Amino acid sequence: MISPESFLKNLHVGLPREQRLALEAVGFAFEGLGYAYARLREGAARLAEASPQELQTMPLVPLFADAWAIIDYSHMARKLISTLKPRQELRSYCDETEIATLLRNRAHHIHNSLKNLSAKAAGPPLFGALSFAILEDGDLVETSDGSSVVRGWRAMVIPAGKPVEMLHRVAEGPAGEVRIEIPIGRFGLEAFDRFVNISELFFSAQRAVVHFDTKVAAGVESAVRKASLAAGLDPDEQLKHTGVAFVFDMRVAMEDEPATVTALPYAPIILAALGAK
Repeated sequence: MISPESFLKNLHVGLPREQRLALEAVGFAFEGLGYAYARLREGAARLAEASPQELQTMPLVPLFADAWAIIDYSHMARKLISTLKPRQELRSYCDETEIATLLRNRAHHIHNSLKNLSAKAAGPPLFGALSFAILEDGDLVETSDGSSVVRGWRAMVIPAGKPVEMLHRVAEGPAGEVRIEIPIGRFGLEAFDRFVNISELFFSAQRAVVHFDTKVAAGVESAVRKASLAAGLDPDEQLKHTGVAFVFDMRVAMEDEPATVTALPYAPIILAALGAK
C-alpha cells in the first residue's frame, strides 16, 4: 500500500517532533494494514479452493488474526490522524473508520460483553464471524459498452469457533454499490453486535495514503522551500533531509559466567498449513 517513496516513509526532519512521530506511526499502521489485508486475501483464497474435508482441518485463526489486525491498525491510524487537526479529506477518513474504533473498544473489554452476548438466542462466537465473496466463472459479465457487471458471487462465512446457532450478515458496501475485488474480496466481520466491512477499511486507508502523498506532501514541500529560501539555503538540498533508516545488528558475548540458555526450535505449523513460507 505504501511505496518506499511515500511521503509517510520520508518525513522531513524539520517537522515538529510530535507531528513527525504521529505521521510516521500513521504510515506504519497503514503499511501493517496493507500486509494484513494481503495475507487475509491469500488465506481466504486457499480456503475457497479447499475441499469440504480439507476445510475441517485447515487453521482459521490466521484469518481472524489479520482481520482483527486491520481493525486495530485502522483504529490507531484514525486516532493519530485526529491529533493532526486534519482537513476535510482526512476528517472523512476518520468518519469512515469510526466502526473500527467501536469494535476495537468492545474487543478490548471482551469480558464485559460476555453476559449480554450469551443471553442472545443466536450470534457468532466472541471473536466473530468472517465473510468474504469469491467471483467464479460466469459471475463477471462484460456488457456491450465494455464495462463489467457482477451477476452474483459465492459467499463464505467462517465462525471463530463452533457456534450452535449463528446469524451473519455478508459484507455490505456503500448504499447502492457492490464492490468485489477480483477474484476474492468484500470481507466483513461481525462481532459484539456490530458489523465492519474489512475491505472498506482497506479502501479508506488507500485513499488516505494518496491524500498524504499528494496534498499533504505538497504542503510540507512548499513550507520547507519557503523556510530554506528565507534562511539562504538550497531548498532542493534541504528537502533531502528525511532521516536515515537503520537496523542494529550486534553480537552478545557471555564472557564471565555463561548463562543457561535454552534454544527452542521454531515449528511454523500454522504457517506451513496455510502454505506460507
